[in-house]
Amino acid sequence: MRFLLESQDTEQHVNQIWTSTSSGLAGAGVCAFAATVVSGVQIILHATNYEDPTVQKFYIRIIFLIPNYAISSFFSLIFSAYGLYIETVRDMYEAFVIYSFMSLLLEYIGGPGHVEAVARDEIVTGSCLYGTCCFPAMQVDGQFVKLCKRLVLQFVILKPLIVLLTLVLYSQGSYHDGRWSFGGWYMYLQIVYNFCYAAALLGLIHFWAGTKDMLKPYKPVWKFVTIKAVVFSTFWQGFLISLLLRNELADGRSLQTWILCIEMLPAACAMWFAFPATQYIRAARSRQEGGFMMAVQNVGRVAIFTDVVTDLHHQFKPQYNTYTCYKDMEAELQDAQPSGMFRHATYIMKDPYQQHAISEKKRVAGKHEGFQVAMETEAGTSPKLAGPGQTLYS
Repeated sequence: MRFLLESQDTEQHVNQIWTSTSSGLAGAGVCAFAATVVSGVQIILHATNYEDPTVQKFYIRIIFLIPNYAISSFFSLIFSAYGLYIETVRDMYEAFVIYSFMSLLLEYIGGPGHVEAVARDEIVTGSCLYGTCCFPAMQVDGQFVKLCKRLVLQFVILKPLIVLLTLVLYSQGSYHDGRWSFGGWYMYLQIVYNFCYAAALLGLIHFWAGTKDMLKPYKPVWKFVTIKAVVFSTFWQGFLISLLLRNELADGRSLQTWILCIEMLPAACAMWFAFPATQYIRAARSRQEGGFMMAVQNVGRVAIFTDVVTDLHHQFKPQYNTYTCYKDMEAELQDAQPSGMFRHATYIMKDPYQQHAISEKKRVAGKHEGFQVAMETEAGTSPKLAGPGQTLYS
């Protein structure tokens, strides 16, 4: 009987630590390294062929999710005593990826101003398919875009706070990873985390439902599925493992980390096709201008997160509640725009008085332009057409 108990204990011990054996670490390391190489090559291709900065900077930020998860997960396996610290800080990047994807979709279709101009008559109704059945119908305009961005940005704000609180509680012994009990902080933080995550996902789904016709040429569904498979599925995978191995929390966390290392390789391949660099390689002006150093500078620009701070400022500050972001089309029409430079944007107030003033100015300008064209036609001269940044009236 004693022999049977000892053999069972030995078998249980082996099952618990098999992810930390040399063979388990080797398999995880090979997949993590291969995923990092694939994503690294893809990032380099985008950085050395940096032809569309406003799109490619979000590509690079999203692709970096793979090396972040692969490297941190592998180090978490090696240094298991510090695994929770490594994984908690690692997961903080996912909020930034969700924001980057939302910004990428907006960039595809020309920004909130273009949405307001083109899709203003669209209505997003409740749908069980999209998970919006419990919400009222909403008009697709600048305020609709602002609401969707706020739902995403709240996750960018709250995720770091949840991470910080987790690390503080864990250091004080009040947080036990995977332990679902009313007496611990783990369950309550997971509930808050899920609400924040669900709100961010709802914002993305609402935005896609309202602009899906505009986004159709860019095939956003495959991109969304790729990101969701890495970010959203990671949490539920860990949640299921924690329930199945609730009596062996350390082994469950190790198993989850090992699976992530393996999954990053197919995820890197999916990212390669979801965010390709082939369309930018054909021109390759940036590679001819600066080569490797230009690529380093481009990656440096991507790593500057001032756009997030600016977006938070404009989306949540009360003074900007009636503002809609419009692109500076005159700057975009300049043919000599240097590679690696960012397009400009301006914020135009959309209150009723300003709308009336703008429409009245356009009406008067249209009459004046039509009168001038008619006079030139009667005089036998060819009508003049206004160029970028010019008007036919003074």
